[in-house]
Amino acid sequence: MEGAKEPSKEAVDLPSPPASESAPPQQAEAIGAKDVEMVDAGAPSVAGGASTGKPEEPVFHEEVDCEEDNRARVNVDCKFGAFDSTLDTNFDDTNGIISSYSTEGFQYLLSGVRASVGAKPGSKHNFVFEVRIVEVLSVLDSPCNAQAHIPPHRHLLRVGFSTADGGLLLGSSDLGVGFDSGLDHRMYAPGTSAAPTIIKGTHIAPNVPTAAFGLNDVVAVVLNLDESKEHGNTISLFKNGV
Repeated sequence: MEGAKEPSKEAVDLPSPPASESAPPQQAEAIGAKDVEMVDAGAPSVAGGASTGKPEEPVFHEEVDCEEDNRARVNVDCKFGAFDSTLDTNFDDTNGIISSYSTEGFQYLLSGVRASVGAKPGSKHNFVFEVRIVEVLSVLDSPCNAQAHIPPHRHLLRVGFSTADGGLLLGSSDLGVGFDSGLDHRMYAPGTSAAPTIIKGTHIAPNVPTAAFGLNDVVAVVLNLDESKEHGNTISLFKNGV
């Protein structure tokens, strides 16, 4: 299991094209570095064995898109609904926007929902879903209390995968894996940390800053069950396409 990663990059030496006899060294160096993204590396050597003290300039090789997968696709709609959710979960008319009750004490409870489509045992495919956080409410402790206040550590969102027999709340059983939004929720989710975390069963991994996500972020969770691939049997988080 792993957290979000940037596309893998491999740094290599940047070849410098030969410069004409009349071109000064500065001009030849600029020609070799034109339109290339570079990072610092070791100091290059020049003729005679002397070093200029200027870092060598490698070029990045970015990861390319995967080949098109022509295997059979799921031919049913993937939905969320009351058929597999906690009782305090709300859905809009399209079942595409999910929320939970936030009054009468429900603001202190966790809600959970699971999609109608999943992975079959023995599958060798990749499974992906995306979530966008469209609203974060500031819910009062008690609307009818004259001394009502906004509770600290009040927001929590977890995304991931669980088995059909697993609980609807990630982290409540050993049958799920996922990521925590890290929105500082210690008060109303005892036993969890207050920073971005990776969840494996009931184990909460150490703080993982790359897992942080919040309002207006689009997060994609990727479950890779293809053991023949580089990242087989892993779960990954991508935030806003990265």
